[in-house]
Amino acid sequence: MDRDARMYPDQWNRYLVSGQIGVFQRERGEGMQLDSEGRKKKTVLLFREGMGGRNGADIFSRTAKFFGDLRQAVTSSDSDITIDGVNYNLHSFEDLGRIKDEIVHKLNTIGIMFERGALDYMLSELYGGVDVDAVRRFLNDSPVSNDENVLESEKKATLQSFMNKINTYVSNDGIINQYAIEQEGYGKIGFVNKLANWQGKYKRMNSQNMAYALNGKKLYSISQNNSISHIVKQLNSMDMENPTVKVLSGFGYNITRDEMGLPMGSIILKALANREAVNINTYTYIGFKTDNKGDQGSEYTDESTVEDYIAKLTMLQ
Repeated sequence: MDRDARMYPDQWNRYLVSGQIGVFQRERGEGMQLDSEGRKKKTVLLFREGMGGRNGADIFSRTAKFFGDLRQAVTSSDSDITIDGVNYNLHSFEDLGRIKDEIVHKLNTIGIMFERGALDYMLSELYGGVDVDAVRRFLNDSPVSNDENVLESEKKATLQSFMNKINTYVSNDGIINQYAIEQEGYGKIGFVNKLANWQGKYKRMNSQNMAYALNGKKLYSISQNNSISHIVKQLNSMDMENPTVKVLSGFGYNITRDEMGLPMGSIILKALANREAVNINTYTYIGFKTDNKGDQGSEYTDESTVEDYIAKLTMLQ
């Protein structure tokens, strides 16, 4: 899964530095250029309101503190804990779910689009369950139950190293370490690569439903997830706080508001913003076949221009 360890962290880092998730905004730096001709001016990262601050008040320091406080709390002998002013009972299934949701939310806030389903999948595979003991072992970087499920690089990918790294992103004076964020990025953090691997594994779980193609060969009617099926699933959640939906909504050309404050742009995102139900389905097109007697059909790669044209018109009905 090394591909995911490269793809997801780079993608997550772009979400962060582009301003799509609301941590930073970019502005041109006066007098700073990328080349001698001045063809490009260097941009600087500035915190958006509520994201920066001195002496540990910035979003990265607050995130690291959350994980440190949570780790200490779940490791203690107390079943009733308080994190960021919120009370939880570790014996409560509902409260444990809220803790997991908050873990995912903290990561999403700084651009790491790790999902709750991926968290439970990772806990189950590494620690044999999704209960409070699995969460405790995850937060404490404990040895895993099934060593076969772990890449060698993941064994050194600790939560503590992640906390230490993001604590260097902003100085005590509130100054952003732009080089560490932009040039080094999440791809240099082993813990983030570990999350990326499990996000990829979670997305690639298969269903074994099969169908027959026009040539009689067996096809998986539901196969490995791809970007389209993933996005459709997230849109169908009708959750404007969903990480993927938030990113899609962050682009002005996808959705914006008119002079009356009403959402406009993408039909689907507009419906979500208006709390209207959406139910999108995806289908894999494998070929063209009529109901004429004796027609064996044409595979997609062997279609004539006319068949391709008719098929596209039919899909648009």
